[in-house]
Amino acid sequence: MSFGLLTFRSFIRSPIIAINSNKVSKTIQRQYSNVMSHKTDNKTNLIEPKELRFPLPYGHLAAKEWGNPNGLPVLAVHGWLDNCGSFDPLIPHILKPHDLHVVAIDEPGVGLSSHKPPGSEYGRWNTVLEMKRVVDHLKWTKFTIIGHSQGGHFALLFGASYPELVDRIITIDIFKPLTYRGDNWAKKVSKITEVHMRYENFLNNDPSKDSKAPVYSEADALKRLMEGHGNSLNENSARILMQRGTTKQKWGLTFSRDIRLKVPSLDPPPTDEQMTKFMAHLKCDLMIIMANQTPYHIPEEIKQKYYDIYRTNSRYFEDINIDGSHHLHMNDPIPVAHQINQFIDRSLQLQLKPKPKL
Repeated sequence: MSFGLLTFRSFIRSPIIAINSNKVSKTIQRQYSNVMSHKTDNKTNLIEPKELRFPLPYGHLAAKEWGNPNGLPVLAVHGWLDNCGSFDPLIPHILKPHDLHVVAIDEPGVGLSSHKPPGSEYGRWNTVLEMKRVVDHLKWTKFTIIGHSQGGHFALLFGASYPELVDRIITIDIFKPLTYRGDNWAKKVSKITEVHMRYENFLNNDPSKDSKAPVYSEADALKRLMEGHGNSLNENSARILMQRGTTKQKWGLTFSRDIRLKVPSLDPPPTDEQMTKFMAHLKCDLMIIMANQTPYHIPEEIKQKYYDIYRTNSRYFEDINIDGSHHLHMNDPIPVAHQINQFIDRSLQLQLKPKPKL
């Protein structure tokens, strides 16, 4: 089942090896400008994340920052309805081997980021725009993207849209962007439109004031979150997401995400034929990490079409299978971190090799 079908059905069901970093730095241009002041002399800042806010026309995009501000830049993008806490278990295991500087964002409408303005929708390409705003603020000219699930969808779209900016992409439990068969989209447009309007009325056209949001006890909120993710989260991982994904009320907790995120975009997604052509613009090194217990079962012939394109157009391509559920990077981050560290090492070594003379 494709990510798109999972998303659509869920809204209907839902009640509402290290390399010398100094040597690399002489070869690879890296630019950074602090969004906020940063204490670089405190070594504990390399592990403890710092909160960032990036200005948007409709508010702000929240983020967490780890590591050396002069290190190798990495943008981390979480999955659907998660938040940047998704990367809390993983990042400490990948920071030091290659002196990384990681910024993990809360996508619009989740975590501590602003919700979209009244009358807006959350399109399938919109986060690419927010990613570009972030890297422009950071003044990054070359960087890596790590994306989990839907975050991997956005990572691949960004990499194909801005091949000159992206050195490498690592996707976790997703191997291609969202696509659609295209044969029955017309039948869904009216239903999606009606749900959009119903949610707007539910919010009284002000998504920042969801006064009707259900209030849960901590135990019920935890149970609901785990079940809503198909039990791919263990309890500890779910509690991490709840830290940024819930708001304390007098009698309990409410989920703070924008309920409009549960409604598919009215923009029809591309077909696989269109998307494979778009993915041919990818030029970066690419690693795809898939969970053995992935909920996404896409025909092998479609998978191989994408993998053939990646092998042809990427300078270096790896695909890895790791035992675990969809949130394997949270539940058991060390095996995932090990593969990421090895991939970055090989990628950096390839960058240091002299290009053959024409």
